[in-house]
Amino acid sequence: GLDSSMNHEVLVEQCILASDAVEFFKLMDDPPERRKAVVFVTHGALARGLNDPWVKLALIRATLQRRKKLRSVRKAFPRMASRLLWLRKYGLRPDQYETLLNEHPHRWFGLLQKFGVPVDDHPVPEALLERIGKVDKEPIAEALLTLPRNVTPTVEGRIKVTRELLSTAIQKIWRSWLGMTVTRSPLLVLDEAHHFKNPMTRHASLFQDADAAEAATLVTGPLADVFERMLFLTATPFQLGHRELVEVLSHFQAIRWGSRLAPEGGKAGFLESIEELNGSLDDAQLAALRFEQAWGRLRPLDIAIEGQLSDDIDDWWQRVIRGEFHSRLASEALRRFERAAHSASTAERALKPWVIRHCRSRHLPDHATPRRVRLEGRAIEADEPLVGNCGLEVEGPALLPFLLAARASVALEARIRQHPNEKARAVFSEGLASSYESYLYSRQNRDGRDSDAAVNGGTSSSADGDLEWYLRNLDAVLPRDTPESRMAHPKVLRTVKRAIELWAAGEKVVIFCHYIATGKALREHLSRSMRQWVRQEAARQLGLANEDEAEARLDNLGDRFMQDAGLRPTVRREMAKIVESVRGLIGDDREALIDVASRFIRTPTFLVRYFPLGDRNRPQAFKASLDRPDKSGQTLREQILALCSFLANRCTGSERAEYLQALKSIQTGRIRGEEVLRTVSADEEVSRSELFMPNVRFVFGNTKPETRRTLMLAFNTPLFPEILISSSVLAEGVDLHLCCRHVIHHDLDWNPSTLEQRTGRIDRLGAKAEQTRKSIRVYMPYVAGTHDEKQFRVVCDRERWFQVVMGEKIALDELSTENIAQRVPLPAEAARRLSMKLGLESDAGDS
Repeated sequence: GLDSSMNHEVLVEQCILASDAVEFFKLMDDPPERRKAVVFVTHGALARGLNDPWVKLALIRATLQRRKKLRSVRKAFPRMASRLLWLRKYGLRPDQYETLLNEHPHRWFGLLQKFGVPVDDHPVPEALLERIGKVDKEPIAEALLTLPRNVTPTVEGRIKVTRELLSTAIQKIWRSWLGMTVTRSPLLVLDEAHHFKNPMTRHASLFQDADAAEAATLVTGPLADVFERMLFLTATPFQLGHRELVEVLSHFQAIRWGSRLAPEGGKAGFLESIEELNGSLDDAQLAALRFEQAWGRLRPLDIAIEGQLSDDIDDWWQRVIRGEFHSRLASEALRRFERAAHSASTAERALKPWVIRHCRSRHLPDHATPRRVRLEGRAIEADEPLVGNCGLEVEGPALLPFLLAARASVALEARIRQHPNEKARAVFSEGLASSYESYLYSRQNRDGRDSDAAVNGGTSSSADGDLEWYLRNLDAVLPRDTPESRMAHPKVLRTVKRAIELWAAGEKVVIFCHYIATGKALREHLSRSMRQWVRQEAARQLGLANEDEAEARLDNLGDRFMQDAGLRPTVRREMAKIVESVRGLIGDDREALIDVASRFIRTPTFLVRYFPLGDRNRPQAFKASLDRPDKSGQTLREQILALCSFLANRCTGSERAEYLQALKSIQTGRIRGEEVLRTVSADEEVSRSELFMPNVRFVFGNTKPETRRTLMLAFNTPLFPEILISSSVLAEGVDLHLCCRHVIHHDLDWNPSTLEQRTGRIDRLGAKAEQTRKSIRVYMPYVAGTHDEKQFRVVCDRERWFQVVMGEKIALDELSTENIAQRVPLPAEAARRLSMKLGLESDAGDS
């Protein structure tokens, strides 16, 4: 076990990663004094096929023994082994392969070392050797019969045929072979358990045979009967339907039931409990769906109080509960609510023995500061929460395009009502709400036709004619001539302004968008606005009227920053003082950190924000710049110190090297001409004429994995990039929290869990919000009176219903979303009562 008092380095020494099943079983073979306390294995490591050549050789050796029909194969095999098993790099001779075939694999470790093969462990795990005799090796024997007996001019082609047949045969028996192995471990901790919701997937086969998935009783996977206890982790269990949740829980039957820690009642009792749980969840979901249907029939007039429409849905609901209102629809909704609440309570009791929901505190460690502050709609302008739902106003030249889009959406809705079998969405309206660039993209597909099938398909009608008329005129009036006119988009303008203001105050920002066209546009607009801000601020500080001259002076300062005889020693000395104060960093790592930090602080975008440009005492000015706080109250000195401490105390040597390499590879750029970062790589898909500031980067599906990884690591440091725009590729499974507490959901999503996953990238243990005791700020801008506001209302409605109707299917057609947008909001108290409380007692206040 692991002692919680161990330091980081000792803990790391007790942990190891297994890259595949063979490596996993080798680690299980280690004697107690060398055995690791924790073994990390990816989901796919045990699900993928057998590729280890020595294990294959052991299997072939067992197949060749005592088989008369393989005598000629046995004689020829030593000459062909290197080619067949891709072992040429070791340079073994035929007589050495002969020796290996004659000796038991237990002795191979010493023999391979003697032959000069670099092995540091027994090549074939004991757990596999123990069951090799029980494997059906007939398919392997059939494949080996095709092995060439002599070296001829065609031998390579014939070897390839044998290799392919052999690989197919081995993969067929590999799953059953793994299932026969006997390995013991006290605990399996399985992350991302929601991937096991489908019994027919490769992941689920780790626990059970896919052929037996329907019965879910025959457990034969490689993880079956191995662990005495299992703990499954997932961030989104209730995104699953309840049947899928039950399917995940059913994998617990793969524990080692013969152990002393096995639950009472045995496997049969477990399966009976799971069946009862499934029934309780069935009842709860049915009751919740009936309540949702009854609630969906309510209209604003139904929530009037004394003839006046109520703005306070929670107050109205409390009055309904007290019996002050007796309208038919309200009474029906209340009756269905009470039934749903009873069923939810019963399901909660049934689920509690199996699920613990840990809800992070709604406050930071000081117990006073809210962990998150949500700024909706126009609040992105005020940077403070506003009373009521106030969207961004559409003004000036944007009025006509948005008006035409709204009329086109109405025409589309009319068309759908005429053809109810069509499931269509106003994609053009969604695109326009994101940016002018994304509207143009959403209107065109690769064939040059409208991307929304509902626009072109189906029967012609007057609604079709209206729709086409509005879209043609919208295309004609859309701003597209200059970047400035395109940035005048009501939401783009506010996103860019807020991001630049935060950046100017020293903060990092993550911006999520749906459309690639919007992401590219935001990067262009942010780069242009950033450069403009730098020029203006440099002119102000230097007291110059000419911004070109101010920019030249700023660039000159950057050029001379590390050449000035008085300044350069000060920079090196101050950087060294910070880095050397942290124990655990070796000399090369220290030098690398000093170099990358020095490279960052000489850039114009740093100098104009932190460095007092008018101060002639540059060494003193530089020291002052290190102690200038950002909007969170953190100084650059503190941020660099935190980075050094993180690399020294929370990273392994390889992780530390990866961070440093990422920082070294990030281009810092300059302001003028050719020195600005010019993006021409294929993964960013921009023309050679586009110039971007290196502080702003965009990550999307086509971004190369290595580039994506580099940007993620670098963003988690105080250095570049400082504004990261992303599509869905960074929405889950990554850490962006160490230096950032601001996220802008430029484009919303129909699914509330998607927004939660995005925000979760900066809301993690050790986040900047926790370090500074300043709230995470979540911006959700939307354009009032447009499709954008409709999406906002739908996602807010679903946010409350999400825990009530487990695994609700999200319909995205125009009529479904329109109906939800018009639905009376669910009272917070009703949502709270219908949500299952599955936290520990200590979590009760925050669950």
